[in-house]
Amino acid sequence: MSEPAKDEYELLEQVVLTTFAPIRAVGWVVVPVEPTKEMMQAGYNEAGGRAIDTWAAMIAAAPGVKS
Repeated sequence: MSEPAKDEYELLEQVVLTTFAPIRAVGWVVVPVEPTKEMMQAGYNEAGGRAIDTWAAMIAAAPGVKS
């Protein structure tokens, strides 16, 4: 069990992480509506390949996603 939240932001973070954990477990991830610089760079680097490879590279570069 994790430590109790110290403030509202930390509590919200714990709720969000707990809520979306099952989604990630079945192959889904929550990503930003607007891609980050890292996601855009990963997509650009992969652009010579198939669209699915570009998408996979961008998702792998999304914040909080561990490859």
